[in-house]
Amino acid sequence: MNKQEASFLNSRQESVWVNTKLICRLKSATCLGRTVFASSLISVGLNLFSPGPILAAEQYWDGDNAGGGSTPNSTVDGGSGNWNGSNWTNAVGTTAGAGWNNGSTAVFMGTAGTVGVSGTQGISGLNFKTDNYVLGGSGALGLSSAETLVTADPAVNAVINTRIRGGDGSKFVKNGLGTVTLSNDNNDYTGGTEVREGTLKLDGSPNIFGNSPLGSINGSTSVTGGTLDLGGTTQRQNTLDVSAGAVTNGTIRVETATISKTGTIAAGTTLNADDSISQSGGVLAGNAKTKDYDFSGGLIAGTGVVQTDTATVRGLGIVQVGGNLNADVSITQSGGSIEGTATTKKYDFSGGLIAGTGVVQTDTATVRGLGIVQVGGKLNADVSIAQSGGSIEGTATTKKYDFSGGLIAGTGVVQTDTATVRGLGIVKVGGKLNADVSIAQSGGSIEGTATTKDYDFSGG
Repeated sequence: MNKQEASFLNSRQESVWVNTKLICRLKSATCLGRTVFASSLISVGLNLFSPGPILAAEQYWDGDNAGGGSTPNSTVDGGSGNWNGSNWTNAVGTTAGAGWNNGSTAVFMGTAGTVGVSGTQGISGLNFKTDNYVLGGSGALGLSSAETLVTADPAVNAVINTRIRGGDGSKFVKNGLGTVTLSNDNNDYTGGTEVREGTLKLDGSPNIFGNSPLGSINGSTSVTGGTLDLGGTTQRQNTLDVSAGAVTNGTIRVETATISKTGTIAAGTTLNADDSISQSGGVLAGNAKTKDYDFSGGLIAGTGVVQTDTATVRGLGIVQVGGNLNADVSITQSGGSIEGTATTKKYDFSGGLIAGTGVVQTDTATVRGLGIVQVGGKLNADVSIAQSGGSIEGTATTKKYDFSGGLIAGTGVVQTDTATVRGLGIVKVGGKLNADVSIAQSGGSIEGTATTKDYDFSGG
């Protein structure tokens, strides 16, 4: 291996390419397997190496001097100026005032200032290293890469008043631990938005043309880390996916939304989904409104409120104490736990728990399978409860109770107007079945106590 090849393999920033596709990035000279692989390919005479950086070139903002343009003084001065001429330098400030190369990454450091953008300037990234830069002007920033990284260093705040444009293949990505504020309500990029780190704050609402600070209202927004601060505004997008980090301080309306892993909809925040919301993890601490809510994991926190037409509670989903799940039509529960309050017209309970602090209020209820109303838990049905399985260890209240299977446990109490006991229903020792009008028993077993005015006993 010659010196040039050895130098290449020891570099942390070079990459191995075959037919322009990346095989691996050599992190260190101790990456033995990769080094042997590369050396073997060299030994057979294959030309695999296409040196050069894979990131867009960086240009450093140098503001305007008295005569316009930047001054090569071995310093990146930064400051105010117009982004339409020779305002750019290299990382050490030694290049004479240079023009902007479309598709580069713009770095803002030195003294903060207001930068007026003229025309449409193509960017692959923005990097704010100094606090309080403001980008404005009558021009536009054109997203020109698959992921346009907009980075703000820790404790750095930057404001982008400039219009942002871009096609379906260009996504705006908030990176870095600082804060970037988008305040132009005419942004029309369609490639979507991702909040990866830090805070992306919004100032402004969607306009009549279907544009918004988050780009086109037909776009998609994802939060994979950091915070999407809605700034007290109401935003519109096609989809929202929150898998880490948080959405805070405002309202966002979408067609569909997903909450997963460690994603959070914070208290005081509203998520409106015209079609559906799927929650498999994370925390809903704010308000959610939709037609169908699929809840298989995570938490509806004590401050959380879900308003939906239909809801499914399954897996490991938990409605915590103080949390509310309200479904105008029905709730189907096959898993999870209701520790707070659930309200609906039709409740189908085949698994999971109504916990000791939980209350389900419904018109009709079906208890079957492995559904358990724990001690202290309450199932209140204004019309009827049909129990063919499961266990009532807490309290059930209704007008008509049909008991064909499962248990009224030793701690359980059923209060009803009329009751039918049949099949394999068992009132365990200590359990109570109280019917103000009548009980008709044709099967099952009463090992505990049954109290009524009219008792018809034909079997069991």
